Amino acid sequence: MVCRFGGRYQFRPDADGPLMPIDARKTKAEANFQPTPKARMRCEVCAHFIPTDACNALRGTISRSGWCDLYRGRSQSKEPAQAG
Repeated sequence: MVCRFGGRYQFRPDADGPLMPIDARKTKAEANFQPTPKARMRCEVCAHFIPTDACNALRGTISRSGWCDLYRGRSQSKEPAQAG
């Protein structure tokens, strides 16, 4: 899905996800981006990943196999776990 924000076009990873303005995205240095994965955590399985080797949380292109401090797995629940 393509959205227009402030005169710039950007991709939105899914219809329900937050749309991060391009200027509000962090630099790779600010997010401690590394081009290699951290264990099983890597960009291509992150909730912020955009399939064109981009990120909804970082500026510029990224490596699919990279990782940063903003990593959030797609399967991670947005709701806190409840004690049962």
